[in-house]
Amino acid sequence: MSDTVVVAAFTYRYEAQIAAGFLEDAGIPVATFADDGGGSYPIGIGNAQVVVAEGDVERARDVLVQAGVLQG
Repeated sequence: MSDTVVVAAFTYRYEAQIAAGFLEDAGIPVATFADDGGGSYPIGIGNAQVVVAEGDVERARDVLVQAGVLQG
């Protein structure tokens, strides 16, 4: 990915992975990052982020709003 932007942030890794799945289904390249000790600390001590290329931000947000993951 070129320049990237965080399009959504969640408390838990699985929430970010669900959001990423909607974006992948829409054909948008996506990555997730989570600071949860690789799942060793599942109580949400970190922030799970969904990241897309800068050029895909608007479309990604639209997809996540339509999916009910983000508020519009």
